Amino acid sequence: MNKLTKFKLIRSLITISIIVIFIIGAFLVWFIFIERNVLTNIAEKITAIIAFFGILISGIQILINEIKRRREFYKQLRYSEYKSIRNHIQKFTNLLNDHLVNEPNPYLLENKLMNINNELAVTINTSNSKLFPGIIDNENSKNLDNLISDILIRTSQYLNKLMIYVKTKKNKKHLVILKLI
Repeated sequence: MNKLTKFKLIRSLITISIIVIFIIGAFLVWFIFIERNVLTNIAEKITAIIAFFGILISGIQILINEIKRRREFYKQLRYSEYKSIRNHIQKFTNLLNDHLVNEPNPYLLENKLMNINNELAVTINTSNSKLFPGIIDNENSKNLDNLISDILIRTSQYLNKLMIYVKTKKNKKHLVILKLI
């Protein structure tokens, strides 16, 4: 059973529990006031039954309001996590664009790309349990992970080639520039 099915099952159980609470309350009213004849006067019985149903309905209304509040909080939390994931992807894209246009710094680029990738992975893994069940198994998520991994591998390969080039060149100027970068 996947997490989305569990979530829908829990929501159904909450709805059913509200109905069960109402049925139990109606049974108690019937049992106490009609079956056991706790009150003998018919006017007192009607007043007590109306008051009991009023209390029962107000309790159910409180429960429904709490469920609605939690759903709204859950929606806001999902939206903020969605924006966070989107911002991580945008930071990744902006970083690549900035380093392609400006003078490239391969060390800094690789470190920043790895940091953003780690932040994105943590956000997605955290969101997978409750907020976005199955997001890791989604085809788009897998494609994004493959693309980011490919970019990181190519950046590391470029950095390694640059280091090999600098080591083979015995020019001190390259070593100074590489250390400054």
